[in-house]
Amino acid sequence: MKKTIHLDSLEGVPEKLLAQLGKYDTLFEAHPSLEHLIAREPGIGVIIGDINSYCETKYIKGYHYTRATPSEILQHGLLSRSGDEIRNTFLEHYGERFSTEELLYMKEQWDIYFRGAHQRQARDYRVFFNTTTSALNNRDAELLLNYYGGEQVHRPLDGKEHLLGKLSLIGSPLMVSFSVRASEAQTYGPDDPWGMTAVSSYHRLINPEAHQVYIDGYVANGIGPDDIIEVRSV
Repeated sequence: MKKTIHLDSLEGVPEKLLAQLGKYDTLFEAHPSLEHLIAREPGIGVIIGDINSYCETKYIKGYHYTRATPSEILQHGLLSRSGDEIRNTFLEHYGERFSTEELLYMKEQWDIYFRGAHQRQARDYRVFFNTTTSALNNRDAELLLNYYGGEQVHRPLDGKEHLLGKLSLIGSPLMVSFSVRASEAQTYGPDDPWGMTAVSSYHRLINPEAHQVYIDGYVANGIGPDDIIEVRSV
């Protein structure tokens, strides 16, 4: 396994960079908002940038939430596929669990929902991940863990409880941690995403009431089985 930086536990972040944060411990203890502290103390932002630059040339740990079969992920990794590929594979493996009417309805809803280029561009060939496990606590991962196939399958079926109920019986809820080169990951949100996550994790060590910054991102090329760190039931 590649040497990997854990942005939530700070494993792999150089001690000399973390030590520079120590002079701000009093502020970290007094304020729960990292964004507020960055605005007040520019030096914190400089350290965030330095940590981010260090991470950019390294591998970082990501967390992917899904409902799937553990053995398939361990064997194949996290595949980068189009929505059509995901849904066709789903039907090949599990289509027999649905009635003819249900299959026709699902295909119709998928076609309507994913007809536009925007929906396809936002989801196709992307393995999504977070930089911390916060999504387990704030329920952001709930739908991904509850329904097999991810948004490419269940999103157009919202409100159809009989169909969602069948999806909830396939696979098991999993948190997949993996190693990825930081420069190959795309992120949503603030600049310096790796530095922001790491300094936010440090902030919470000093002040457990501080808000955890975590980043949503994706990998376009998928994650090979050799880069899977753990597949854990949640």
